Amino acid sequence: MNKIKLSNFGFKILQIESTAACNMECSFCPYPLKEDKISKLSLEKIKNIIDQIDPLDKQFKYVTFSQYNEPLLDSRVFEIMKYAQNSGLKVHLITNGLLLNKEKNIENIFLYKPTVKISLQVLDSTKHMGARGLKLELDRYVNTIINFCIKAKNESIDVTVDIGSNYLSKSKYYLKSFFGLATGDPSVPNDIKTTILQFKKYMNLFYEASDEKYKENLKVLLDEKNAKKIFSQNYLYQEGFKIFKNVTLKIKPFFLWKKN
Repeated sequence: MNKIKLSNFGFKILQIESTAACNMECSFCPYPLKEDKISKLSLEKIKNIIDQIDPLDKQFKYVTFSQYNEPLLDSRVFEIMKYAQNSGLKVHLITNGLLLNKEKNIENIFLYKPTVKISLQVLDSTKHMGARGLKLELDRYVNTIINFCIKAKNESIDVTVDIGSNYLSKSKYYLKSFFGLATGDPSVPNDIKTTILQFKKYMNLFYEASDEKYKENLKVLLDEKNAKKIFSQNYLYQEGFKIFKNVTLKIKPFFLWKKN
């Protein structure tokens, strides 16, 4: 079979939505509008797609098994992950983190060692359930993610936890508004003081869990002057804030998937 260099077509990432299901219905995601929330791609189709990708494509980054779904709901995901890795492809696991309290999931993540990105996002306890379509308190949800990070500390995998921020300078906010561009999502505040107030409790939990060598840097997230600079940084070029050598917190510009 001839292999395809996806980078020749402008793609550096391959997203295969192996299952249509998700265990959240986030207000900022198209998932609630989907008609199909139950179907799965067959293993045969998934493997056929993987077989066509050229693993020697130097510009190709990774394959992931999510788009608007939750990949850990697919009982086959680690089998698929193993197949992709055996085909020479790097694997990225993007998850909302709800199922990181399952020991089998944790064991398999540590076994297959994908890079992991956890979408934490909304840190407002009054909006969390509505924004994420979830009957689970924010404290329990955050603790699941922190406990996973602690377990991942001594594992040879890289973990990133994404936290949403709406912050824009006033000039950028009015410019985007003028052109009808997205300026943020209602579930995340757009002023620094409110953002820091919400962050404080949960950043302190990450702070308490972190290695001593990283604690000083984490304090910057709770300082208003520095926070403005950090929250307005381009996510792609942001180094983030380590809590362990292999676990990083990143502030993600949190824009609604459609125009406001």
